[in-house]
Amino acid sequence: MANHVHNYVTFNGNEAAQAVWNSLFNRDLMENVSQYHPDAPAEYDWDWQAKNIGPKWATMEDTSEDSFTAISAWGPVDEFAAWLSAELSKADPDSYVIMEAEDEMPNWFGVWVYQAGEVFDYTEFSWEDLMDHMFELYPETREAWDNENQEWDYDHEGYETFDTFMYEELHDLQQNALEDIIRNI
Repeated sequence: MANHVHNYVTFNGNEAAQAVWNSLFNRDLMENVSQYHPDAPAEYDWDWQAKNIGPKWATMEDTSEDSFTAISAWGPVDEFAAWLSAELSKADPDSYVIMEAEDEMPNWFGVWVYQAGEVFDYTEFSWEDLMDHMFELYPETREAWDNENQEWDYDHEGYETFDTFMYEELHDLQQNALEDIIRNI
């Protein structure tokens, strides 16, 4: 199992929700994600972190006027995204938060949409889903995979194709799933 999870969180909301977002993220604290939560304890608390952020650690990588990226341990910052959507919905009940996450292998990846502090909908994918998708789009990739031994032939050109396009296709799968979810909001 991979350790690092890449989290990409964005929001959609009106000017009032934007003001809430700005009050939370308009500062330069590139440390633990918990520092962006007003109720975080001064000292690291594993139980508080798990209940309010999700994973045991999460480091903020970047913030902007409508998004942030973070690296976390073994899982997404799902509890923080839910809390964030609850805070934004107080200013704009129609606002929503989008979280895209993938582990570093990637053993799994997915998209989640939160509204008013709850998961509105989500789609998760496994490594096998990505492989099947790649095998369908790029048949030569299947030739590089030894299913019996569960390993790649790294010298086969199909592996190079897989490696070259894997993240592009992963993000396309996420984007298509996200579009399907957003249509229903």
